[in-house]
Amino acid sequence: MIQKIIAIFTLSIAATAFPHADHAHVDVDSAWIRPTVKGQMGTGGFMKLTAREDLRLVRVSTPAAKIAEIHEMRTSKADVNVMEMRAVAGIDLPKGKTVEFNPGGYHLMLMELTQVLAVNSTVPVTFYFKDPKGAESKLDLKIHVGRLPSAGDAAVMHKH
Repeated sequence: MIQKIIAIFTLSIAATAFPHADHAHVDVDSAWIRPTVKGQMGTGGFMKLTAREDLRLVRVSTPAAKIAEIHEMRTSKADVNVMEMRAVAGIDLPKGKTVEFNPGGYHLMLMELTQVLAVNSTVPVTFYFKDPKGAESKLDLKIHVGRLPSAGDAAVMHKH
């Protein structure tokens, strides 16, 4: 329960670029990014997203990587014994339905990292959304680096 409360984030809206009026669109739970070592150029991010209204996650960004994308891992259409990973243009977040980002499914892909992502650090990540009418909004987070944070990690999982 405490982790759920800690991980609930509100949208940060820039009035001119993102005119959406409602500030509480998406709940984020169990967010984490896989740590890296020196010389490693990519890693993944995982979480559960629950939208409070129909939204589409259209892109992500972070200063920790030159390239940040939404990826999908799925079985190859050509060979069911092969998994394929590819960038997707966006993900629909139906109102009230939790969409999981996990190894082997949807995930954040951070490439051309600008720094080592050490265990117990945080990474600023911005999520960009569109509602069915095309109104844009964004969510600024600091995501914990390391496997699934516990309720004691209140200080490192918070709205930016």
